[in-house]
Amino acid sequence: MNQEQLQILIERMDPDQPMEVRRDALHTLCCAPPSDVLNCEYWGTLCKYIAAALSDPDSTLSDKGLRFYAKTFSSSTFSISREIYTCLAKHLESCFTSQQMPVSTLSIGMDITSPDAVQILKKFRLLNEFQKEVPSFWIRHPEKYIFKTNDIAVQTKWEMFRPCLV
Repeated sequence: MNQEQLQILIERMDPDQPMEVRRDALHTLCCAPPSDVLNCEYWGTLCKYIAAALSDPDSTLSDKGLRFYAKTFSSSTFSISREIYTCLAKHLESCFTSQQMPVSTLSIGMDITSPDAVQILKKFRLLNEFQKEVPSFWIRHPEKYIFKTNDIAVQTKWEMFRPCLV
């Protein structure tokens, strides 16, 4: 997939586009070779639109965004993986700091069968899968990358659970 095709695909992922157009664009993105997508000139815009898909109430769109993240985690360099990890962690943090997941829900328990809870748990599972891989990065990458990744993890978890501890 060349840069022009990726640019068109990214434009179709814009949250202002109709839902079916966005779903189709994310599906196409998930089928594209990871090397083409990872070398995209529009990586920043792409990450922003995937984050928007994760926040979308449509579970199909959110699942496709997660599928793209999972595929990218497994086939990218550490710096790209770290960016995706950061995007996912920030998204989860915003779920708990916004009204999307009220803090009172956590203090009284969480119905893990509800569709919203299932989506949140899938996102946490993917985040956890990345965290399992962090030790393998310690050997190959400078400490500053590891510290940045760990700082993001600690900050995100603190923001999510701080209201429950007060």
